[in-house]
Amino acid sequence: MTGRVLMFPWQVGAGHTGRCLHLAARLTRAGYRVSLAADPTGRMARDAGVPTLGPAPAPRRPMARNSSGYLTVAGPGDAFAAAGYYHPEVVRRQVERDRAVIAGHRPDLVVTHMDPTCVLAAAAEGVPVLSVADADFLVTGSAPWMPWLGPGARPSRFPDPLPAFRAEQRRLGLDQAEEVGDLLVGAATLIASVPELERPDPRYDDLPGLHYAGPMVWDPDREGLLARRLRDFGRGAPLRVYASVGGGQVAADLLGAGVAEAARRRGWALLHSGGLNSGGPADGGAGQDRYAASSLIMRQGFGGINAACAWADVVVCHGGHSTVLAALAAGKPVVVAPAMSENEANGRQLVQERGAGLVLAATSIGPDDRLLLAPRGGAPRPVAEGLARAFAPEAFAAAVEEVGADPGYRARARELGRALGRAEQDAEPLLARVLAGLPAARTATARTATAVPAGPG
Repeated sequence: MTGRVLMFPWQVGAGHTGRCLHLAARLTRAGYRVSLAADPTGRMARDAGVPTLGPAPAPRRPMARNSSGYLTVAGPGDAFAAAGYYHPEVVRRQVERDRAVIAGHRPDLVVTHMDPTCVLAAAAEGVPVLSVADADFLVTGSAPWMPWLGPGARPSRFPDPLPAFRAEQRRLGLDQAEEVGDLLVGAATLIASVPELERPDPRYDDLPGLHYAGPMVWDPDREGLLARRLRDFGRGAPLRVYASVGGGQVAADLLGAGVAEAARRRGWALLHSGGLNSGGPADGGAGQDRYAASSLIMRQGFGGINAACAWADVVVCHGGHSTVLAALAAGKPVVVAPAMSENEANGRQLVQERGAGLVLAATSIGPDDRLLLAPRGGAPRPVAEGLARAFAPEAFAAAVEEVGADPGYRARARELGRALGRAEQDAEPLLARVLAGLPAARTATARTATAVPAGPG
């Protein structure tokens, strides 16, 4: 059975769009016609040849950062609140916009990656939802992305969005969510990982339709351009390091400068990826590497993550979920330099606690409820000072050389890589089974007859 699929990635971040595009490629091979409701990045879907139904979402106010630049988002509820979803009328307007898109496109399936309003809209329109999730989307508690702060911690000041979503569910006649994670549950839910690496909150252990789908990492370098560029690069260097800075400016500035200087001092071969806005793999990105002072530093644009991880001895990154999983899938140890709470959690839980690498920064709450940050091996400090020390060249040098020299890190990364590889091999048969078990969408006539009129605005 095939049909139309309409995807709703969360409104910010290349990772959300990339995960949708990874699944879109699989669905297209299976005969489905896939579109994105919108592309938050403005280019990834176009570059992949996947049609979009509307323009990228209008820029919204950035989430509040610590004055140092560290982004404190303690869980998915904070992410939703930052989009204004603690206001019932904002939730209602967005649900009705999503309903209009769904009703106009008439898909047989809606796919979401962390977009809660489209889940409610699809339910109102009678269209089944396939939810693609990180394990930490399905969580509970006041600070699920910062559990090391202890029970009841409230490190951010975002309002709770759950009452606004419950009000919308009442309006639509839907069951009300008890936890924010419930908003991201579909008729089937694919965790883009393996249980050996991460699990949702125990609340979701018996969730019907929950499946582990293995790594879902989007790599637009389909022609293998980067692999050819890397064929002889770094031969004879003591270490080959792939550094991916992600899309955040703080991580890009601090991580990029720190690891490049460490590479220059130590003579490593460094592949430095500047992220989505730095060009593509064909020409090595946007011009010459502004940090380069050595022929052993290569600049790379967006794409080629699989070739980069296969080439490297050690992967250094900001802690994005897809980058961490790509590194582990390649069996490579990871050094995480986070400037955001969820990325710190990925580094702690997916890398350091699994024995597959190290995290350069650790946050905590001080006696005055201010966020503190300790560089690896150091005492907690005001966040700006802590980040500067954590991302200093000597900190990168020590961490990279430790994980590069210790076979225990590599052995554990390879063990996790084998688990991810087994899941990858079963990914397409699993997807076929999941799709076959989904309920059919209501007919277009029935969906139109039960539509709820949009309110003002």
